[in-house]
Amino acid sequence: MKRLLLLLLLALSASSYAQNFDLIVTTSGDSVKCKIDSVTAERIYFRKKFNNAWPHTYLDLEKVKSYSKKIEKHSISPQGSILNRSRFDPKSIRKNTFAIKSILILLDGVNYHRNIPINQHLMFSLGVGILYNVWGENYYWDWDATFLVGGKKNFFEFGGELLYEYQNSEYSSNYKLPSFYVGYRFQASKGFILRTGALIIKDEYLPILPTLSLGYSF
Repeated sequence: MKRLLLLLLLALSASSYAQNFDLIVTTSGDSVKCKIDSVTAERIYFRKKFNNAWPHTYLDLEKVKSYSKKIEKHSISPQGSILNRSRFDPKSIRKNTFAIKSILILLDGVNYHRNIPINQHLMFSLGVGILYNVWGENYYWDWDATFLVGGKKNFFEFGGELLYEYQNSEYSSNYKLPSFYVGYRFQASKGFILRTGALIIKDEYLPILPTLSLGYSF
């Protein structure tokens, strides 16, 4: 009888000990007993006991099959959930972009963008650049402010853009061209960036100007 009670107490204490920890199961089949701190769109942050200490670490969600926070259990599909695929991690997004830009092949130059994450689905972007008019042999300042809506790498982009002629000769007219921008931005996790879209302007003969940018984000 005493032996039975002892075994029962040991089983209860082991169960209680296990319930005090969270559990992560990796795609390779490993089980990690830990204390989960937070879960983002791309990573799971946790603390794991090592040499009587609890150092902070993380795993990419693509390497996690499931995780349990004491009572709650979450399963992750091989490609990630629909929600995870349609959002990005504001902590890991590359916030600076430098690119070569072309508008209708006639205006070519470079620009810089600063990306400001608002939440896991939305970013605000401010850009400035300088473009050279191949035909007119003059320069334009290029300012834009856009919103980006999308996921980890693919974004729908819309906002406003202003081209202002740089006065570099007596023939400069300080011409201003305000426009509405709409387009697509691909921003790879390793830095490559592609922007393609169109400027919509108030012009009877050429109301849409296609644009293309290739660059690097860091």
